[in-house]
Amino acid sequence: MSIFNKITANSKAVVEKTKAHSAIKNLENEKKDLLTKLGQAAFNAYATTGKNPVEGDEAANLVAEITKRLQLIGEQRDHIAKVDEETELANHGIKASGAGEAVCPCGHKNAAGANFCIGCGGKL
Repeated sequence: MSIFNKITANSKAVVEKTKAHSAIKNLENEKKDLLTKLGQAAFNAYATTGKNPVEGDEAANLVAEITKRLQLIGEQRDHIAKVDEETELANHGIKASGAGEAVCPCGHKNAAGANFCIGCGGKL
């Protein structure tokens, strides 16, 4: 892999990771706002009724939205990890092919963890 290709791959990875980090930050801000609303709703319910504030549709809806944000944050973090892995492989001239395989620059598929290509003998 030429130095130009490595730089291009690394630049693309930086852009992808920046987008994912930005999405995480936005989702965390949305989650924070939802938690604030949930707390306010719980306070208002307790202050006006003196009953358990966790009951009710508003609280359930807010909890569902918070859970959704947490799931999306996890997906973005998984995406960042995948980009990091693909960048590391690309820096070593290996293309990720999924299912734990590594594809040598010669095109041959090798088992995960292989140090050398079975097809051409090149170092992976």
